[in-house]
Amino acid sequence: MTDNVQIENSNGILTLTLARPEKKNALTNEMYGNLADAIEAADNEATVRVILIRGQGDSFTAMTSPNLRPWPQAPHRASGM
Repeated sequence: MTDNVQIENSNGILTLTLARPEKKNALTNEMYGNLADAIEAADNEATVRVILIRGQGDSFTAMTSPNLRPWPQAPHRASGM
């Protein structure tokens, strides 16, 4: 378990909980890495049959933190499109 992604494996269900409710569970680079590591480990674990990803608090996720841009920003579309 990490501070921002909680991991629980019970009865064949791997539950990954985004644990950053004060920021609407907005993902950071660390969280992306933790999720990827947990999913990769589950792929090698014969007892895991389901992966459930959920968010703590009242939001699943606000997606990526505003100050984090892992991909280039999309160009603005012309109005009327």
